Amino acid sequence: MKATESRVKQKKASEGKRFYRGMPWPSVAICCLLLPSAAFSQKAGGAMQPSAGGATPPKGTLVTVDGAPITRAEVADQVWSLYANQTLNQMVDRIVMDHALNAWKANLSAKEKAAEKKEVSERLGRIQSQFGSPADFAASLKRRGLTEEAIRKDILRQVQLERMVAQAEKISVTSNDIKNYFEQNKNKLGQPEAVHLYYLLAPTRQKAEEYEAAIKAGADFKKFSAQLSKASPGNPGIGGDLGFVSRGVLTQQVDKVVFDLPVGEVSPIVQTPSGFSIFEVAAKREAKPAVFDEKTKQELHAALLLQKINQALPAFIAAQRRQAKIVTSQDVTKGAAAAAAP
Repeated sequence: MKATESRVKQKKASEGKRFYRGMPWPSVAICCLLLPSAAFSQKAGGAMQPSAGGATPPKGTLVTVDGAPITRAEVADQVWSLYANQTLNQMVDRIVMDHALNAWKANLSAKEKAAEKKEVSERLGRIQSQFGSPADFAASLKRRGLTEEAIRKDILRQVQLERMVAQAEKISVTSNDIKNYFEQNKNKLGQPEAVHLYYLLAPTRQKAEEYEAAIKAGADFKKFSAQLSKASPGNPGIGGDLGFVSRGVLTQQVDKVVFDLPVGEVSPIVQTPSGFSIFEVAAKREAKPAVFDEKTKQELHAALLLQKINQALPAFIAAQRRQAKIVTSQDVTKGAAAAAAP
């Protein structure tokens, strides 16, 4: 990565997520949309499937367990009791923010609109840079039923929300804020030691040994991992390009293996929380101390501004809710069936 270690941890939205320990993620919602889904389910249940042989429970019942029924109404009430209040509040928040945003956008100048367009392109570029190639990025979008245009719209909304809140709350970041933060966090802001990794991930050790045998027999690691990245029903493994990954982002066990490998070497099979992995080190990058240059100043300005915006956001939303006319039905406390009734 070409940013500080803290920015790397926030921006890392690549296929490598499945190896990461608990690391912070960006507040920009679009990054979450691009994260890969879990490769192999670790849960005992999984998606419920119709019973074999055409057997069905009574009408209105979704499942029976040793004769005990679980009805559609019971499931709806359970989901409602767990998630309704949180979901309703999120939906209300989004509507009041959309109304505030629409009013704010009406007064934007042509210069401000041009600046927004530039910011959207830059953010999209940073997201794309987390993938091995433009083709990998396009494939990730396709797998999730997304388009680049939809991504741009989401990023634009995020940019506009940030600017609206910053203006309304008179939020700013001074040169002293940036300098003080740099001095206090200099040791964390340097370029960390990093390795450029390609990987293969198998659900079982036996399958990983098959991959290992193919590599030892002469298969090109990069091409093989690219093939595995194109998941299919007959292909239980996955693979791809992780890009440069700094020490401490992966698990300690993976770190110990990959950082000791010479460039061009392939690791032995490593067990990870998601399965059994094999890595190839494509390149290494030495650690460098932080430099207080223009690029660093710009990155710190953006990070500190976003931090202040996030701190001010709850109060801003609360103010918008107070100004809105919100009428709540008595049915919200009566369960899913009452709320859904006409």
